[in-house]
Amino acid sequence: MPAERERGILLLADDMEIGGVPRHVVDLAHGLAGRGWRVSVAAAHGPLVRQLQPSVEFVDLSATGLHFGHNGASVLVRSLFTLASYCRSRNIGAIHSHKRFSDAVGRLVALWLNIPHISTCHNRFSDRRLFSVFGQRTIALTGAGKENLVRRYRKRAESVSVIHAGVRPFRRYTPGEKAFSRAHLGISEKALVLASVANFEPRKDHRTLLAALGRCSPVLQQTNAIVLLVGGGEEKGKLVALSQQLGLGQVVRFLPPESDVEAVCNVSDLLVLASRQEEMPYVLLEAATVGKAHIAADVGGISEFIEHGKTGLLVPPGDVTQLAAAIERVIGDQEFRMRMGEKAADKVAEVFGYEEFIEKTNRVYEEEIRRTKSEISACADGVGSRPSGMRRKFE
Repeated sequence: MPAERERGILLLADDMEIGGVPRHVVDLAHGLAGRGWRVSVAAAHGPLVRQLQPSVEFVDLSATGLHFGHNGASVLVRSLFTLASYCRSRNIGAIHSHKRFSDAVGRLVALWLNIPHISTCHNRFSDRRLFSVFGQRTIALTGAGKENLVRRYRKRAESVSVIHAGVRPFRRYTPGEKAFSRAHLGISEKALVLASVANFEPRKDHRTLLAALGRCSPVLQQTNAIVLLVGGGEEKGKLVALSQQLGLGQVVRFLPPESDVEAVCNVSDLLVLASRQEEMPYVLLEAATVGKAHIAADVGGISEFIEHGKTGLLVPPGDVTQLAAAIERVIGDQEFRMRMGEKAADKVAEVFGYEEFIEKTNRVYEEEIRRTKSEISACADGVGSRPSGMRRKFE
């Protein structure tokens, strides 16, 4: 085992609620543990904690109020001291943060303890841009994400690494398992199933999706289609009301966020994502592992996975007309959607593979820990002028 791995890695997120970032953290934790790292996950408690394997230690930050981080400096201070104490006691060698508030906390703890801080940028931010904090080394999930970090956030290009998110592949269900899952969801075997897995919040733009489905309503009814909207969030009540107003009450079904995403992807014929703001949605890749394609809004780095007409379909964000046309096109052509699904499966295996994702992240940790050790050693020997502790510069 390399000397770097004698120390631990702390994966830091705001919470472990159901969503793409916490699922990413769980997959990353398990892959790193399999490479010999001692892995800890620190976040406010949530349902996805149950998915962590026993070898991964969970640090519950609920008491610090981490998930309410935008409400006050006291939360930052409590989180800071809790994590600093934990990192010292567990000989943590590097902190890897995954959300905006945890980026700030992680950076402060890393500066205090003189250890590396790595951050992954999972999304695009239009607000509070000047207050966004990233690690000395930042991981972008797409090439477009790196360009955004360099251009808008003035990150040095050499400090940003592009590592495509790799997901642990879902299991492909047998015909019997699909039939059982459909029956469990109350869906007939002959029904065509569309699904959208995204929390009900403004940036996911379910309103555009519902408006497009409203335009497609005659076609949906003719094909005995069912649309599954999986998620939770502040807009659910309004979206349920909107679906009723659009006459979609018998077509659209709202499923809770804790629903089995693997089962939803397996029983679906096609998935749709209408988001106005994304980087590389996790469910896009998860669905592809079982041969299912997406129609998605062309935002962030989505076009680096979806090749229009080949691994899925791209539409302009907020464009009801084009989204409706894309849905109708795919509904009416089973061979086309199946072909796109298999091409998506090929691409996720070739370009967004789980093992490659873990290996590249592993190399970033080893490089950053060695670099930090070297700089500290040089300063101790009177060579160089690297400041230590809290005096190190924020980028």
